[in-house]
Order: sequence, then C-alpha cells, then structure tokens
Amino acid sequence: YDAAVGDNGNFAIVTRSRDYKSEVVLYDGNMEKLANYHLNGYVTGISMNQAGDRLGVVSAEAENGVWVTKVTVIRIGNRISQSTATVTGALGSTCGFVSEDRFAVVFTDRIMVVNSDATVTGEKHFGNATPTLAAIGRGSVAILTEDQSDLTRSTLTVYDRNAKESYSLAMDTDHPITKAGNPTALAMADNALFLHAGKTLFRLTNNGNTVTAASVSHDTLAVLPESGDEVLICTPAYAYRVTSGDFTRP
Repeated sequence: YDAAVGDNGNFAIVTRSRDYKSEVVLYDGNMEKLANYHLNGYVTGISMNQAGDRLGVVSAEAENGVWVTKVTVIRIGNRISQSTATVTGALGSTCGFVSEDRFAVVFTDRIMVVNSDATVTGEKHFGNATPTLAAIGRGSVAILTEDQSDLTRSTLTVYDRNAKESYSLAMDTDHPITKAGNPTALAMADNALFLHAGKTLFRLTNNGNTVTAASVSHDTLAVLPESGDEVLICTPAYAYRVTSGDFTRP
C-alpha cells in the first residue's frame, strides 16, 4: 500500500502480513530481495533518498491511548543497518529526504529532521497550530498550518534542512488563496511552491512575496511539479501541463 524508489533502482514496498501490522520489503535494481522488516505499527510514510542508499520509514501505533511514532532510517550498502528514533504523544506521517542523509518527518505537533543514524538534528513545534498540508523537497519543507484559536487564519511556513524557519506567509480571510477555497494540495520544486485551492493553482516564489495564479480543472486529483516553472495537472481522465507563463497576478 506504499512504495519508494531510488535512482539506482533500489526500491521498497509496504505490505500487510499475517502476523504484523506492516511489513517493509527492500529490493535492489534486479528485483532481488535485500531485506524485510516486520513492524508492530502501521506504516504512515516511506521515502528513499535520490541515491537509493537510504530508506526512511515512519510507523505508528497506539499504546494506552497515546500515539507512539517510530522513525527508522535504513542504510543500504554492502551491509544493511538501521537506526530508530521514537516520539511519544504525536502521530507522524508525511516524510521525505531533504538531503541525501537527512530525513524530515511532519508530526501532528512538530517537524523533525534526523540524520542517517536517526539522531535528531532539528526540531520545531507548531504550538497552537495544526498541520493540514505538507510538502518536502530538496533542502526545504513547506507546511500549511491552521490556527486552532482562529480557524479562519492559516500560515504557510518553509523550513530548511535543519528544521529552522526560512520564511512564513500568514493568510487571513482576505488573502487570495483563502478566497479561492479550501487548499487540497501542496507541492514544491526548486524555489517555487504550488498550492491548489478550489479551481485555482497558486505559485509562490521570492520567499512567498510573489503570488501568481492559474485556473485548473475542477476535478484535479494531483499536482506534480516537474520544475519550478512547469507543473503536471492530473485529472481522472487526462493530464496536462501548466507553465510559468500561464500564471498571472490574482
């Protein structure tokens, strides 16, 4: 029910097993099995770095009504090894490599970055805010949060590879993105962010100071950036490209 692949052909798949809630099976580019891992928790996120020699797995289970999330980094080489970090009281899901050796995980209450040994290298709590969308790219993580004390106010924050804030954009009821509708997808490529809301795809550049918009199909299912200037829009029946020239000031 999930998978990840690296440029060298290594890949991993997530399945259910009879005795465990989740199983991660690791293969090389020749489809030879390298290892398999049984987990007592459900896998909520999986990602492989671009080189294909690091696999990050996020799994979660409830213990006495409290979420326990495990972040496991598997190192793939002549010898396969793994390290795990445990977070109690928060559910982790969206994840990805912000560099070849740094793995970022978005929790219900924080963002956390670990290295290849699953040692925490950066962490930032959201305070009185809840993440609703997240996107992880090379060198940065973008997270859209909703203020729990004022549900009409959202904030888009971008963090660097150490979970330190690079910039943030507050969006109240008068912001063009808020007026367009409920955001349903967030993606990033190069120095551009793409946010889908209603029938509009927004493109944010220049640290969020420049916001442009393009009309997209009302039944858009996925937004897949190919670069900071070109994005693939997928619908149930077809896909088409939107380029930077299609975006105008909202």
